[in-house]
Amino acid sequence: MHHLLTVLALLAVPPPAPVGDGSALGVALNNPGVHPVTVAVGAADEPALEGVVPGYAEQALRVQCAARGAEGVPALVARVGDRELPLVGQPIAFPDGPPALWISGALQGRAALAEVVAGVRPGLALVHLEPKAVPHGFEALRFAPLIIVDGITMAALDPAARRAVQGAVAAGAVLVLAMGAADAPAAALDGFIDARPGETGSVGPALGAVLPQATSVRPLPPGPGAAVRLKADGHAVVVARAYGLGEVRAVGVALTELGAGAVARAALGEGPDGFGQALGWLERAPPLGDGAGVRWSVWAWASLLVIPLLGLVYRRWPRVAVALAAPGWLAAVWAPPVDEALGVDAERVLVLPLDEAEALAVGTVDITLGIGGGRTLAVGLADVALEDARPQGACLMRMGEQSAFVVQGEPGGRRRLSWLARIPRPTAGAAEGTLPAWPPGPLAGGALRALPPDAVPAVLARPARSTEGWLVEPANVQASPPKVLEAPAEP
Repeated sequence: MHHLLTVLALLAVPPPAPVGDGSALGVALNNPGVHPVTVAVGAADEPALEGVVPGYAEQALRVQCAARGAEGVPALVARVGDRELPLVGQPIAFPDGPPALWISGALQGRAALAEVVAGVRPGLALVHLEPKAVPHGFEALRFAPLIIVDGITMAALDPAARRAVQGAVAAGAVLVLAMGAADAPAAALDGFIDARPGETGSVGPALGAVLPQATSVRPLPPGPGAAVRLKADGHAVVVARAYGLGEVRAVGVALTELGAGAVARAALGEGPDGFGQALGWLERAPPLGDGAGVRWSVWAWASLLVIPLLGLVYRRWPRVAVALAAPGWLAAVWAPPVDEALGVDAERVLVLPLDEAEALAVGTVDITLGIGGGRTLAVGLADVALEDARPQGACLMRMGEQSAFVVQGEPGGRRRLSWLARIPRPTAGAAEGTLPAWPPGPLAGGALRALPPDAVPAVLARPARSTEGWLVEPANVQASPPKVLEAPAEP
């Protein structure tokens, strides 16, 4: 037998990742034998990740590709023994629109919630996700601009799934936590927003006028860092807090009673495009060149040095010079145009603290291909996502605790990869100004601090020729004026 490893699944959308991005590929590698088996995955021309599947164990592999329009993605393979299994990646696409992700163990009320979401965010498509199917990597959730969870479900999520939701919010999503149920534990808000759920009470005239189907309401007095987003009958009904590039909102009514109107707009409305702003600021760096500065290989330089010597030989022994020149020029033509298969030109990172210990890094990295075909870039960060790849596509591969980016192209080709990662919070020096030209949002007026080179989180295992990093301290959360729902006029 060649090997005992069998492929259980090669799915267009892997379990668990039903977020509708159209690109995620999941592979379950199961070893039914007693002996461990080695598996390698990566580009067709170069392995990226290698691991051992122990006997009677399973290894999960995840692939997510980023490309634009007609741009393709690299050819990927999994090598098991002497066999190669092609992995067909697809660019991220949303045929039904970006997902509004509803995490719930029940389907009751889905049609009504879909109607409310469509009224507030007409470009989003409601996607239902079972709590047990919540993926453990935030890269599988970050494309959902809106994530809706009730407090009971959130409190019951396992820690890895809960952390994945946190990562998606930090990357720019809006999380709505429905705390209206009397048995929704306050622990559901831990790590997301500081609010103190009060006792469930009757609906007052102001709230009842806009939510006639509501039977009860739970006040949510905001704590430090949180702001009232909507107030009715003297109670905070919707409170919000900026978290990373996204926002967390707690709602004091049940999802099944959330009808159209002011409450739905306050709870489900768009948040600031923090990620787009951060990426736009980073990409103001000099644009990619056309490859004219690509370094020559050692063979090419040697051929130039040999030309004068051949000239001297030619003057005395012409035939000998010709005989020596022919194989030399053939070697120079065949040789790669650069000294290495792939060069990292520049890396820029903007770091946003999430708490005292953790931070979100938003980065761009420019690379130059030295040899044509598929190239792999070992990623030194565990919790990372590939956001974009220009001018052609790239893929993120993850197996166990290993991650890698895979790109493909011709010699001299340039790429700019954009990525997100959760990292330990680095330290920086004194503030050197504020982030300029930001619209209102979590980063507005944030203090900008230059990071020393050894504090910049390097996403790739090899260093960049030019590295820059900044830590931005968000300005204090400014509580927007509460929107008060007035009671209806007395007859």
